[in-house]
Amino acid sequence: MPFAGHVRPENRKEDRIDRRELANKSDRRRVVVALRERGGRTLSFVRHREAEGVEIARARMVANAKLFADEATHWDVLEAQFDTGRINHSLSYSDGHGKHTNWMDDMSMCWRQA
Repeated sequence: MPFAGHVRPENRKEDRIDRRELANKSDRRRVVVALRERGGRTLSFVRHREAEGVEIARARMVANAKLFADEATHWDVLEAQFDTGRINHSLSYSDGHGKHTNWMDDMSMCWRQA
């Protein structure tokens, strides 16, 4: 869930830069990595990259926990250690059988509106 670091586009099209390139991105951009217990509490951490959440999850999850994550490849390393359910958001947001990341998406909307 990225926050801050917005680079405002120029008004005239010919003056605009490609904001997807690393050199044109703001260094103030942050992401929130959130771990949520089903029916329990939520732990949130502000980091520079979402991939930093892998070590956070590994340090705080118990052995029999089930991890639900999106399709980002940095979560792949946790599949060997935890029972993992993955959601590919380019295909669907939920599989209809309880596998989703909607709680985290809902939280991110609340944080953005705050």
